[in-house]
Amino acid sequence: MLKSFEASPGKQRVFCSECGSPIYSKKDALPGVLRIRVGLINEPLSSKPVAHCYTGSKANWWPINDDLTQFEAAYVPRNSKT
Repeated sequence: MLKSFEASPGKQRVFCSECGSPIYSKKDALPGVLRIRVGLINEPLSSKPVAHCYTGSKANWWPINDDLTQFEAAYVPRNSKT
């Protein structure tokens, strides 16, 4: 039921072959990391946010009202080799 394609070199996208909904994506450069589409989650999450990503392109009218670390671009986990 799931289909995948290489969206760009080293990046795979997976989607539902029935309806076309995106499910997740992954990058070769970030092994062990799946970027799951939030629309798939129906239950409350037990994990908490650890950072804000892409704040360099955040709308100036959208406030960030916490002390979490902010990354102007992508968040790269500490154990990543990139």
